[in-house]
Amino acid sequence: MALISIPLLSVILFGIALVSDINLTANPEALVTIVLICLVYVNLCIVYLYLTLKKNINEIAEAANQQRLFESELAYTKKMIHSQEKMASLKHDLKNQYILLLGMLQQQRYQEATNYLQLSLTDVERSDSFFTNNPVLNFLLNEKKGLAEQAGIHLTVKALLPQQLKLNNDILAVVLGNLIDNSLNAVKRLPSPQGKTIALTIKLFNDNLLIDISNDFDISELTTRQTRLSQGIGLKNIKRVIEEHNGIYEQWVVDQQYVVSILLMNII
Repeated sequence: MALISIPLLSVILFGIALVSDINLTANPEALVTIVLICLVYVNLCIVYLYLTLKKNINEIAEAANQQRLFESELAYTKKMIHSQEKMASLKHDLKNQYILLLGMLQQQRYQEATNYLQLSLTDVERSDSFFTNNPVLNFLLNEKKGLAEQAGIHLTVKALLPQQLKLNNDILAVVLGNLIDNSLNAVKRLPSPQGKTIALTIKLFNDNLLIDISNDFDISELTTRQTRLSQGIGLKNIKRVIEEHNGIYEQWVVDQQYVVSILLMNII
């Protein structure tokens, strides 16, 4: 209605100017009154349209953020399912390997059995790393480490976590996943990301969880980073989780390293 009324009002005013019997020279107050009323109405319509448009844009942006978060969680769930299927396949293969090894030993083919075991140990060393007793977080950290290795980035993880936490695994996955993704993206934007490092530390003290992550980054981004911070869905998700759990979020720069520190209270 506001959009329609603005051009409609213009047509009405134009028509009045053509057919009106009002002597504008003799009655300037009438013209001023009509113009003022019309201007006030048009401005009210414009303000209303602006506020409505702003509200709709915010709702669309929020819906887009929620959609991205849903897609991220869906991708994470698919990876978890793939990991479980992989574990089931490895269990089946391991059973067959034991049967083969047992046959070698029964036939006294000791050297062949030794070689087979050495080859199996080499394959085990190439498998996923162990970071924590928490299987969900261990899977997530291995996935991120694999992405870092593909980009030639060295990701070091020091995790001291119990298997059982009061904090939901999904919450930790959102925080850690987004933190590591932000660091990976920052390092990838460097002219030469090969050989660069990301250091992640997760540890408990006094029933509180401390998460520290640091990475190499381009110093010139300090002038443009604020825009990304305000637009990045990852950081919004992190801060939302921290606020919901009365946590603390800090960030700073030291020796060309961008550092983020998060403290989550009473998670044991």
